[in-house]
Parts: sequence; structure tokens; C-alpha cells
Amino acid sequence: MRVRELFTSSRGCFSSLQPLLSAAAKSVFSYRAFRWAWCTVNTRAVYMARGRRQGLSAEPDTCALAPFLDLLNHSPAVQVDAAFNEESRCYEVRTGSGCRRHQEVFICYGAHDSRRLLLEYGFVPRASPHACVPVPPDMLVKYLPSADKQMNKKIAILKDHDLIENLTFGWDGPSWRLLTALRLLCLEPAEFLCWKKVLLGEIVSDVNEKKSLDIAQKICCYLTEEASAMLQKVSHMKEKEMAGTHQLTLVETLWTEELKILRASAETMSSVQRLFASPRCPARCHPLCGCDT
Repeated sequence: MRVRELFTSSRGCFSSLQPLLSAAAKSVFSYRAFRWAWCTVNTRAVYMARGRRQGLSAEPDTCALAPFLDLLNHSPAVQVDAAFNEESRCYEVRTGSGCRRHQEVFICYGAHDSRRLLLEYGFVPRASPHACVPVPPDMLVKYLPSADKQMNKKIAILKDHDLIENLTFGWDGPSWRLLTALRLLCLEPAEFLCWKKVLLGEIVSDVNEKKSLDIAQKICCYLTEEASAMLQKVSHMKEKEMAGTHQLTLVETLWTEELKILRASAETMSSVQRLFASPRCPARCHPLCGCDT
């Protein structure tokens, strides 16, 4: 989506180059060519805040090529400050920890999940604390009744509070954002006035809690089947194609990781659902509250 938006906002610039081209600008600067160029440049670039220029992308940040950064590999355990120094006119990377002589120097590309690291930097980390599986916004309502007259209001509330995106499954189950969104969407008509309590993390009712977990489990199951199907597809492609095997292996690694995460999430949710059948504490805490009562 982001590449498509960049392509659309750059059409004016492409058209202005027509006098320099022997072929039509539309055919030279096609979306396919732009996507290839974006992926190629983006893995070797950093973002810099620059003033907007006429005819170029409307984004406030622009790419600056920095091939030297290829010498510094990524580690999520490292903390760095990286930015362009206006005084020295250099792009500076400062690490918070020292390095021994002859020791490899690592930097952190950011708290990114594996999908983004593959897309923007061309690799999948072996083990990342930020690994997760994103949930498309349209999946939120896939298993909810279409007859819910308050659904539009619920969606509007989620958008107003920035809870319609960045919804994920992790190794320890669905994220707080995902569960909060589902809890709000699962509110019964008589509970709808309690939507603010949901956003504050309060449990409205056992029925709402169980229903939201059931929906989360169904979404997880759907994504698990999708990941399994994609792994089979990649496997067949690797058998048939000689070229691009390395790239396919990276994609295979990503889908394998996501499948493991989804299965771990499913197991966590199953454990929570089983706890709903056991006695609850007097304070009506979440099943994982840890109370002894």
C-alpha cells in the first residue's frame, strides 16, 4: 500500500521527465519498475527529514542512500542513536555500548517485526523479540454477525482511538491491541455504553471476554491455515524454479516463523479458555490474574 501511494504521488515528477525520454513516461516509469526500484533502494537507504520539494513525493521523510551501512549488521539487543548531524553534515550512528577490538559492530535497524525486516532490509532474523503475525483490519469483523446495528459505531471508535491497525499475534498470544479491539466489537447492545471501560482495559463481562477470545481463536485458525498453504506454495515453487531459490528460502523462513507463532498463540488462548471453566476470583480478574482465591 505504501509503495502504491508513493508511486501515485510521484507521477507528476515522472511526467516532467518526458522530454528526456524516447518512450512514453508511463511505460518507463511503470508501477512494476517503481516497485523494483523502491525495494532495491530502500534496502540501502536511510530516512531523512527534508523540506518538501515540488514534483516529488508528498512524504515528509525522503530516502538517502547510505551503502556504508551494509557493513553494520542488525541486532535487536543493541541500542543506537542514528541521525543526520546538521553541524557535521554527516549521518552519524552512535551506540550505547562499547565494542572490543576485532569484534563485529552491530546496530539496531529498529523494533521491527520479521516481515518489515525482510521487506526493507532483505533478511529474516533467526530470533527476534519483536516477531509477530499481523492481523488485517478486515479480519476483525469476519466472524462477527453482520446484523449488528452498532458495528459502524464500534469501527468508528476503534479508528478514533487508533485501534484498527497494528493488531498482532505473538508468542504469548494475541496482543493487547487486538484483544481490546475484539472486546469492543463483541459488546452486546446492553453493554455498548461500557466501551470506554474496554479501552481502559477493564473486563465488562465474562460473556464478552469469552466471545472475544473465541473470535481471536477463529482468526488465529484462519491465519494458521493461510500460513500452511503459503508454505506449501513456496515449497512447490522451490522445486520448479532454479532461479530465486535464495529469495524463496527467505520467504519460507518467514512463513515458518509465523506458523510457529500462530500455533503458540492458539495454545495460549486454549489455556485461557479452559480457565474460564474454573472458579473465578472474587475480584473478577482475568483468568490469568494469578489469584489464589
